[in-house]
Amino acid sequence: MKGLSPLFLKLEQVQQALPKLRSQVLELGGVQGGALALLAAELGRSLGQEVLVLVEHFEGARALAEDLSFYLDPQKIRFFPHYDTIPYDRQSPDKEVVAQRLLSLVGLAAGRPGVTVTTPQALSQVLVPKGVLTEAVFSIKVTDLFEPAELARKLTQLGYVRVDQVEDKGEFSQRGEIFDLYPIQLESPVRVDFFDIEVESIKSFDPVSQLSLGSLESILVLPAQEVIYSPERIELGLGALKTLREGTDPQEFGQIYEAISEGHSFSGIENLLPLFYSEPHRLLDYLPPSALVLVYEPDQVMNRTRDAFAETKQEWDYSVNEGLPTLPPDRLFWSPERLSEELALKKPLFCNSLESSKAGALSLSCLTNQGLSALSGDLESARQSPLRRTLGQLKNWYHQGAKVLLSTDSLAHAQQLKEILAEMELTVEIEREWTLKERWHFFSQPKLATEPSFVLLPQPLNQGFRHADSAGNLQLVVVNQEDLFGPKQKKRRVRGTKAKDLFTSLEDLKVGDYVVHMEYGIGQYHGLIGIDAGGHTEDFLLLTYSGGDKVYVPVDKLNLVQKFTGSEGGAMPRLNKLGDKAWAKTKAKVKAEVDDMAGELVVLYAKRKAQRGVAFSPDGSLAQEFALSFPYEETPDQLRAIEELSKDMESEVPMDRLVCGDVGFGKTEVAMRACLKAVADSYQVGILVPTTILAQQHYETLVERFKPFPVKIGLVSRFQKPKQITETLKALETGQLDILVGTHRLLSKDVKFKKLGLLVIDEEQRFGVRHKEQLKAMRTQVDCLSLSATPIPRTLHMSLMGIRDISVINTPPMDRRAIRTRLLKFSDFVIQEAVERELRRGGQIFFIHNRVESIYEVATYLNALLPRIKLGIAHGQMGETELEDVMHGFIAKDFDLLLATAIVESGLDIPNANTILVNNADQFGLAQLYQLRGRVGRSRAQAYAYFLTPKDKLLSEIAKKRLSILQELNHLGAGFKIASYDLELRGAGNLLGASQSGQIQAVGFELYTQMIEEAIGQLSESGPPETAKSEVRLDLGLAANLPESYIPSMNLRLEAYKEVSLAKTEEELWELRAGLEDRFGPMPESGAKLFLSMQIKLLAQSMAIERVGIKGKEMELSFGPAFRPDPNKLFALIQASKFPIRPAPGSRLILGLQGDAEAALVLLKTLKPRLLEINLEEEDHPTL
Repeated sequence: MKGLSPLFLKLEQVQQALPKLRSQVLELGGVQGGALALLAAELGRSLGQEVLVLVEHFEGARALAEDLSFYLDPQKIRFFPHYDTIPYDRQSPDKEVVAQRLLSLVGLAAGRPGVTVTTPQALSQVLVPKGVLTEAVFSIKVTDLFEPAELARKLTQLGYVRVDQVEDKGEFSQRGEIFDLYPIQLESPVRVDFFDIEVESIKSFDPVSQLSLGSLESILVLPAQEVIYSPERIELGLGALKTLREGTDPQEFGQIYEAISEGHSFSGIENLLPLFYSEPHRLLDYLPPSALVLVYEPDQVMNRTRDAFAETKQEWDYSVNEGLPTLPPDRLFWSPERLSEELALKKPLFCNSLESSKAGALSLSCLTNQGLSALSGDLESARQSPLRRTLGQLKNWYHQGAKVLLSTDSLAHAQQLKEILAEMELTVEIEREWTLKERWHFFSQPKLATEPSFVLLPQPLNQGFRHADSAGNLQLVVVNQEDLFGPKQKKRRVRGTKAKDLFTSLEDLKVGDYVVHMEYGIGQYHGLIGIDAGGHTEDFLLLTYSGGDKVYVPVDKLNLVQKFTGSEGGAMPRLNKLGDKAWAKTKAKVKAEVDDMAGELVVLYAKRKAQRGVAFSPDGSLAQEFALSFPYEETPDQLRAIEELSKDMESEVPMDRLVCGDVGFGKTEVAMRACLKAVADSYQVGILVPTTILAQQHYETLVERFKPFPVKIGLVSRFQKPKQITETLKALETGQLDILVGTHRLLSKDVKFKKLGLLVIDEEQRFGVRHKEQLKAMRTQVDCLSLSATPIPRTLHMSLMGIRDISVINTPPMDRRAIRTRLLKFSDFVIQEAVERELRRGGQIFFIHNRVESIYEVATYLNALLPRIKLGIAHGQMGETELEDVMHGFIAKDFDLLLATAIVESGLDIPNANTILVNNADQFGLAQLYQLRGRVGRSRAQAYAYFLTPKDKLLSEIAKKRLSILQELNHLGAGFKIASYDLELRGAGNLLGASQSGQIQAVGFELYTQMIEEAIGQLSESGPPETAKSEVRLDLGLAANLPESYIPSMNLRLEAYKEVSLAKTEEELWELRAGLEDRFGPMPESGAKLFLSMQIKLLAQSMAIERVGIKGKEMELSFGPAFRPDPNKLFALIQASKFPIRPAPGSRLILGLQGDAEAALVLLKTLKPRLLEINLEEEDHPTL
């Protein structure tokens, strides 16, 4: 005992007291902050038995499980969360949550001791029985034998869904002997390749590109849900379901009954889990008898249990009201009383953050680090930044005898802190590869002069703590980045969305969709069809035009076909008529306008590049501290944008950069980094926003973010008194103000900056023409940064790269908490419950009703239904000032509920409003609903979105699908993928101006961006893009196609054809072929012929050949106008040729052919250099 640190002497006392738990209640106090993780880890490590830790909240449990990995082997840590869905909702939990739960249960069932962290809801909930789960889990290893059909059946029973292409967890697909499968616990899906019934290889693959990544020896397959089907359990479930039939909606009941009968999974199946098991288990049933249960803050745990059970009862009332077949709450969860009884039987150790005064209670004497920077209050430290103040305090404690461990989120942050500490005359070590043994040694041993006692460890910890000995002297200080800079929110990693899906892909093309054929114009797609072509089948795309005309497009010409995407809100396009000149005229008109616009943009860009402005200094220590104090993890897009801004500002050329990204994606932080850069060089910043409300919000955000730094911020707004404005403008003119926020008032003559260096413009497209002209003039004098809340399409971003500096932030925001989305019928009961739930927790509510003519009737209805609420009304027919006053009142909490049309500004941040009800939700588009839902969920509180549909109205299939997609896509990141389609079109319109929206509508988005790229290329320094090569007609007599047996999905086949037809080089073709063989197996003969045809086509294009035909033992080449050979050289070529060549009328050559199409390819390759040699492009020569 003599060699232990004071903290470990305390922990030893706790262990010695544990046997008393059999006969008495044992309490342990003084367990604050990160001390709980150390306590649980040490008990698990030293006792060698299972430890279950029960904490109040989901987030607290997740943070604790993460912190345990600081002390224990990750294999010994289990996080068993409760579902992230509302009880009784027609929605299944996130697959990541299901995976964590099932991995925990599998580990417990295997009897491997570890530490399991859970919540009261998870502990109370019914679970799959242990025996059923262990029987269901299986592994797939290389050389294993499986019948592929049996494997597919097994996966379906485990809740996996069969799809054409695997992109999400819980999906699988089968293509002959290739199985793609996305096990719910893995980061990437896997591709299992069979040889007959033997597993030949297992590879992980990228769900976006669908290409293989690396080989694996084996994988574990967990069920995709906790209801595990078998014929017996289906029969048991159906029998039990019938008992719930009374009072339910016949349609709802029928759909659920049918899904179970057919062994299909469905959303929300977990609510019926007890129907499938005669004796469901609970988490305590999985624990060994010797397990130690540790309850942290027992009073809070029981309060949370009571709240959760009450909420479950309320949700049960909703579901009964909706006519859903449901089980009462006590069939799904233990009641609070029952949970308390079950816990008592386990003889738990009760832990509290505060000390206990009860007899026999123990104490760990650990404190949280909350308010650490405020502990040093002398005058000298008050002048320092909060970071240096806190580090100074740590340095003092270290010199007074404490061991100090500083945990950082990354090695880069550790190195930055090491440099700052060195400036403060303290040399510390970064322990990059500390083993668990070395960590335990650091915590368990007293401070020695011979060992490092102030350590930087680049591994994140969610919570730090301090421990003092009995005399009150600090012995150990564990500090994380939050303790230095304030709370840091972790972002959930979001998989990249498929960029090609949005605009250029044909993968989601459906029969009836509009398409653009470059030569024939706008038509309608009617499927991929096989046509007999002289004894072999070839695939064609069938398009119909005005008057019923049909065009059959061969698959080698799919590069001429694009999916039609019009401008936002554009009407359905009109079909073109074959044979008339309207399409050619439309294309010419759009091209002329695009050329004009591109010309103007290129001139402006060149002018600006010739100007000279301020070259700001590279970032110093102030910028470093500011970056470290950002309370979120930067997304890769944010970091890229910050780097691009820095480069721009450090250059002499005045910056004019546009940062695009949806609401909440972190544009403001990017702008604030630029502001700090300007202020650090003693320049001022103007921030211009379109409305008074947004000005107020930006001002508050800036004040909060810059609070610890020497930056003075002002605001000019009509909500301020004239005296305040006068004082602010005086401070601006004398240089006492660093940043000024305001509306177009900032452009007034009386607003005089002493030394303006940066202008930030938010939502420039919302300013009037006069103000835009003023801004255009300012752009050539100071650095300019524009922010836009509507993203722009990647394709347009790439096209404009040469003439506009744009940073795109497409990484979705940190997932604070998924917005709980309910799709319900309109009823007094639902509205009352939703509003009152929000009011009980002191929050506010949006009620969206999108018809101005009936909005006051809805107000009367709501006032009668909810007489105690204060209600405000906002709609688009109000004057700007009146509307702003209402919004200002709502932000100031003058109203409980805001009844509004869909005009509520998306840029507004109202953290206290966390419930939104959308009336007649079926009338809104997907992007609108997505944006409306995004108005809530801006704080740590759980947000709710209720999409209400009329009680007696039957929803159209489209509306039903739209709403259900939104309900399933609970996470903002997932929703972004769908909404981005509509939002990006809006962004394109904003960026290019309203006039261009009409052009997009006329020719479709893809052709439009192609025209922009060509126009800019012609004008810019980079020169024009490669000239469009003439189309080649192939008559090779080959059965060249990708058969249905190879790629069963028509849409995936169509997408493959399009990619092949767009290939520009032989290397691209080989890459595409390798990718297809990776996904679908060895290329069939007809597929190989397709690639051979495309090789011939590419070669022919490079030789100005317009047609290649093979007939018998001859190949005929028809040349375009670009081929004008020297007659003498052509004659010499024919004479010297080893194979027969003869000229024919109409610019043709006929060659003797020994063999088939492969021989033709060899022949063309041989002929190409000779033909290019004799072609004289600059002079007129007689044609052949």
